[in-house]
Amino acid sequence: MKKFTVAHIGNFDICANRYIDLFEKEEIKKIKIFINENKYYQIDDIKLGLKLYGKQNISKKIKIFTYKNTFVDKIYFKYLQRYNKYSFFFFKKILIFKLKVLLKRNLSTDDIVWIGENDYDNHNLIHCSIKKYLVNNVVIKNYKETRFSYKFFEKESIQNSNSIIFPHKYYLDFFKKIYGKNIFQNIRLYFSDQDQRSKYHYEWIKSIKLKKYSLIDKKIHIAIVVGQVASESCNRSGDRYVIFDSILKLLGCGYVIHLFVKNVIKSRTDPTILHESIYHELASKNKNFILSFEPMNIGSKIYNKIVRCDYGYLHDDVEKSNIPLFEFQKLNIPNRYYEYLVTNLYPISLKQKTFSYQNILVKENGFLLNNICDLGSVKLDNIPKNSFYNSFPNVFLKAVSECSSYN
Repeated sequence: MKKFTVAHIGNFDICANRYIDLFEKEEIKKIKIFINENKYYQIDDIKLGLKLYGKQNISKKIKIFTYKNTFVDKIYFKYLQRYNKYSFFFFKKILIFKLKVLLKRNLSTDDIVWIGENDYDNHNLIHCSIKKYLVNNVVIKNYKETRFSYKFFEKESIQNSNSIIFPHKYYLDFFKKIYGKNIFQNIRLYFSDQDQRSKYHYEWIKSIKLKKYSLIDKKIHIAIVVGQVASESCNRSGDRYVIFDSILKLLGCGYVIHLFVKNVIKSRTDPTILHESIYHELASKNKNFILSFEPMNIGSKIYNKIVRCDYGYLHDDVEKSNIPLFEFQKLNIPNRYYEYLVTNLYPISLKQKTFSYQNILVKENGFLLNNICDLGSVKLDNIPKNSFYNSFPNVFLKAVSECSSYN
């Protein structure tokens, strides 16, 4: 396979350092990153990973191009996306204008364009806005979080990609039910979860040698690692981020619960940070509930606490009444699942009543419970752990190789 240049457009989302495993591949001679300046902290995360893992030489491959949203972009993102194609055809010539200027000057026709990652990060809209600049490029889209609802920009982005990397094959029927059985016609499909952590992150955490809390106090310690928890539900995410009742049930079984969280917010649609909440109050009253707000950056000392727990708790079922969320939750691999794997914790969850890909994963690598109090009878000593493997880089290279040949 000949060497090639990757042009990444858009957001890397959390734990951007996970892509270092891909960046180091010999087949990639250069990485052009086109990113909104508001997301530059993701570049800082990559740079921190390069330093921590002793991979600074990879930085020589990376060229970063930043752009700002214009006033029109800000207004469109905030108010006009809801009108989809009707407003888009009116505004598309001036949308994402500063990115278009960068692409016109710096994108080569033989660059492999890489775009993703979730429905909430505006990359679908960005892709639709810049598609005329990409007509001579191979476009690879990686895609994970979405909702079961028709979205004009999502459909357009899918159909303007040469290949798509989904977390697993169950995504195909999900999208065919929304957009029709021909949605993937002439698109090459690959499968690997983009949220897998870097192998170097895994190796670094494996070097932490600390005794489990349970060996000291003989209690079961459960970690819940999450970016945000909410005090109220909302239309998009339902009760998915309101995990207070789940914490109470876990505490009721006699477990010690460690909530590792960046912020407590009011809700996902009103992300006001709360410094007083039901979670804060519970932590002040119950010594078996420990609330930790330290930043979860790679290299952070917070991992010294996470690795000392025994289990990692995943998502609960969601209400069937919220169809867009309910259907997506069947497919979703929680981001925290990979934090549990790399920190040597057993993922656990209650068995969900309908099909759930989470059920499959937990059954393979952790404990799928009929009753939340069943952990007391589990003996961990003789249960082997699966070794961690990040499959995304090789799947990405395969997509590049096959799509380049195909075109």
